[in-house]
Amino acid sequence: MHADIAFDFSDEALDALNSGVALTVAVDMQVLQVNRVWDQQVATVKALFRIQSHALSRQFVVKDLSTGESTTYPNFVEMAARLGRIDGLPLLDDHILDATEQYRVRLRATLVPESLPTPLRLLAYFSRSWRLSSHWTTWPLQR
Repeated sequence: MHADIAFDFSDEALDALNSGVALTVAVDMQVLQVNRVWDQQVATVKALFRIQSHALSRQFVVKDLSTGESTTYPNFVEMAARLGRIDGLPLLDDHILDATEQYRVRLRATLVPESLPTPLRLLAYFSRSWRLSSHWTTWPLQR
């Protein structure tokens, strides 16, 4: 899968990030089989990324929590742009899909409040500025 996500963090989330608080972002992807009444979920993939700012170097680090791989970026703009770029992510093996059926892929990104320190976690549950989630974006699956 290839996709671009434009992240729009709230001022509160950016302040926390710039103060050294690590934020975890989840990218949820689903493959749906198109049916007449409702679409049936065939596969789900969740990618988790922890982003952190280093106060002394003023650089940003993104850690892929599934692979453990970390990448450092010189500024927030470059970090957010790379975090939002999904290139060649395998969703599932093609042999699982029925060649006679139609499928859709949908994607969304969310801030994971459970990863925040406890005082901020409480704010995240009750403050609208911490409920950061995109809407599902859906498109036909190209094989």
